[in-house]
Amino acid sequence: MRLPHLNAPNNKSKQYIIDFKGINTEPVAQEGEMTEMRNLCSSFSPCLSPREKREVIKTLTTPTDIGSVGDKLYYIDNGNFYYNDILKGSVAIGRKSIAIMNDFVIIFPDKVAYDTINDKWNTLDNTNSKTGLVFSDVAITTTNAFTGFKVGDAVTISGCAVNTTNNRSAIIKAITDTVMTFYSNTFTVGTETASVTIKREVPDLLFIIEADNRLWGCNDKNEIFGSKIGSHNNFNVFDGLVTDSYTCNVGTAGPFTGAINYNNNILFFKDDFIHRIYGFKPANFQVITTNTQGVKSGCERSLAIANNMLFYVSRVGVVVYNGSVPDAISEKLGNGKITDCTAGSDKLKIYFSIQINDKWYMYVYDTIRNVWHMEDNTHALRFDYFSGDLIYLDADKKEIVKVNGNSTENIQWSAITGEMNEYYMDKKGSSKLKMRIELEANSYVGIYINSDNKGWVLVKTIQGLSKKSILMPIKPQRCDYFKIKIEGRGECRIYSIVREFYVGSDI
Repeated sequence: MRLPHLNAPNNKSKQYIIDFKGINTEPVAQEGEMTEMRNLCSSFSPCLSPREKREVIKTLTTPTDIGSVGDKLYYIDNGNFYYNDILKGSVAIGRKSIAIMNDFVIIFPDKVAYDTINDKWNTLDNTNSKTGLVFSDVAITTTNAFTGFKVGDAVTISGCAVNTTNNRSAIIKAITDTVMTFYSNTFTVGTETASVTIKREVPDLLFIIEADNRLWGCNDKNEIFGSKIGSHNNFNVFDGLVTDSYTCNVGTAGPFTGAINYNNNILFFKDDFIHRIYGFKPANFQVITTNTQGVKSGCERSLAIANNMLFYVSRVGVVVYNGSVPDAISEKLGNGKITDCTAGSDKLKIYFSIQINDKWYMYVYDTIRNVWHMEDNTHALRFDYFSGDLIYLDADKKEIVKVNGNSTENIQWSAITGEMNEYYMDKKGSSKLKMRIELEANSYVGIYINSDNKGWVLVKTIQGLSKKSILMPIKPQRCDYFKIKIEGRGECRIYSIVREFYVGSDI
């Protein structure tokens, strides 16, 4: 009896990776995620590709800060402040809080400012001590010129012995070299023979920001200050006007940890609180406090804005904040302890120079694709947006670096996939592996496979002779699972990985 011919069942299957989704250091990575990575980016997503080339724009000696005003770069090197590569003044060595307001570069805790328009280096506080001052009800007259004051300054007068009621604060309404004029009936008439001090005093501030043409800041005594409108050195003008200064005290526990102007919201942070200031004039300013994840102490430089969202490091890791409650987004970076962080934005990506378990990493978060990539171990002291480009200050190399620059850098990069086990419980084997890769001339790629965790084996190398796409078949060993490591040098794009496998019995 003739029996019908039966074909053997074809139990071969294919699995595709056509969307590379960044790094994931958690125990189980999704399809397309890499468990380890170096110098890769999402610029050509969904392809896997090396990061942009960096360009060194200046090498310094012992730098601590960088920034820009328009198309002019400033930096602090060895305690000296340079603007457009010209020395303008000096500050104490140490960490700074810097804000730009009306073309002034304002630096705390030194309480100094550089006037970029008039090319002047000024202290924010100003003190004159004089003898023989003559007081009328409206003015103070001296035989020596007053220096450093201007109309609108709030000054504090002390040291009056003849008429102690003249020891008070008042606002200058007019000034010449020898006469300060105030409101009528401000003083008691008389002449002081002792030394009298006239001072414009600026509070000691931890963090400063510019918002709505005011300089805002906070101190270590739970106080928040807003300067007089248009004046970065007047915090004691209380004239009953919308332009007045503002001050308040918050009752939350702990020190302030950072501040930022986000979407016209003035935000001051503590470890466990966000203080948001509402209003448009001192009469209706109010502070709304939210008990939530604030900026982690020491990570005030992690505050950065991209794609209309605010990012920073909190006690639970990196979070994103859009005005309500911050959400954690760094779970794929592992559970290591973040001890320091500096961040910067190119408007769509956030670059985080993060210290995790005492080691530095440069991670990049793509706000459009919501994926993380790791670049290298760069320790950046400060980021800034300069002439349309993101720059940072490299703490180790003492260089100011453009993130996406014009250079001949030959980037070495690598990636390791998660376990490729096809999620089948039965026995299985891999029969074929294909990768579609585009290589530039003089680029190199090496492919390694680790089967059942027995060690890495080099299975293929490719040297790019010209820009071309290569379909690269690789036959892996028989195994239950395997990982792929791709190492390269130079320009490359990986479009897809396709693997064929077959499933056997459960024995």
